Amino acid sequence: MLQINFISPSGTVTSSIELKLPQHHQKNLKSSEAFAIIRNDILAGKPTELFAHALETVSCKHLKSAWIIASENNVRNTVFSSFFRTEWTTRSHHIRQEFADDNLLNTVLWNVLPPYKGNDLTILRREQTARFNAGIVGFNWSTDEKSADIFASGLCTTYSGGGTLLKARIHADGIISGYGNHTIDPSEKGIVVDPKCIIEIESVRIYL
Repeated sequence: MLQINFISPSGTVTSSIELKLPQHHQKNLKSSEAFAIIRNDILAGKPTELFAHALETVSCKHLKSAWIIASENNVRNTVFSSFFRTEWTTRSHHIRQEFADDNLLNTVLWNVLPPYKGNDLTILRREQTARFNAGIVGFNWSTDEKSADIFASGLCTTYSGGGTLLKARIHADGIISGYGNHTIDPSEKGIVVDPKCIIEIESVRIYL
């Protein structure tokens, strides 16, 4: 059994779930097979042993549809939401690309990811300077300046105009999902926020 803890910013475990891990090596799945497993399990209300593998395996062709089905069935606060939280941490860039619509994706994330239980936060994010200047920011932020700074000074510097480290405030009711064991690396303190709810945003460092 695998226990997944949901942790508040103060480090307190707010809730836990236990997942039964498969005992055998997972078979290779075609994207259509993976999508069928995701859809059927969500409609049945319980993940099978192949669910996590199916979510990892589903290709870009079915990626958006899988998340929309989860949203339409409002899996937030269910065992499914932790699987999608991990998948978001792993493939958020690809998921956002496939949606190509931040407003729709924002709605989906509110319906799918585990809810945040905590206080207002000061948050940080690495961003392409050109995107920030155009008024565009993403969903993934961190409460840890060192982690955010590493990203800002790394990949973002490869884009025209370089990268910037952003700092902002957000009220608790604008935070879609917090961090915990389900986010793969809790030390990064990555959270998912509603960009429309961000306040007092500023660029605190530029990287060229």
